[in-house]
Amino acid sequence: RCPYHGWRYAPDGSVDDIPYYNGPCPKSAALRSYPVRDVMNCIMMWFDPDGGEPEYEPPIIKEWGDGQWLPWELDQLEIAHHPIEMIDNMADLHHLGPAHGAPCEFFETEIHDHIYVQRQGGFLKLFNAMLYTFTCYIGPGILIGKDFYNDMEYYHIIAFTPVEDGKVILKNIK
Repeated sequence: RCPYHGWRYAPDGSVDDIPYYNGPCPKSAALRSYPVRDVMNCIMMWFDPDGGEPEYEPPIIKEWGDGQWLPWELDQLEIAHHPIEMIDNMADLHHLGPAHGAPCEFFETEIHDHIYVQRQGGFLKLFNAMLYTFTCYIGPGILIGKDFYNDMEYYHIIAFTPVEDGKVILKNIK
């Protein structure tokens, strides 16, 4: 059953129940397969409503698997958050101080095709250091950020999957 609208699918991929509709289930709503890749310990799927092939490759951090970087860890949690809020967060300058502890001294965003870019920075009291971040949302479901604290740099990757209205499973690789 689809967690977003409640449609139920039969083993052959056809829709056999729409909870709020009494008519015949549309044959055109049958499920189909999608291109899937395992990238940096995340399963990534391409969806195009017209059935088109992927228009770009999933992002890969060049340092992935490099022995000089610490081993990557994958955390998974379920949070009450709508997927659009994940992307809206990129334009929200005023959440950075309260949520991340680093008020902005500079902030800029830009959009290039399927990539939403945010650059920001400010003094991080917790580490007594300047924080500079370069963050990209790719697709709509993947965030890759590169953060710099003085002479230290690190990446974080966030991928999310909607599981029901207002709830996502968040995978955080750091």
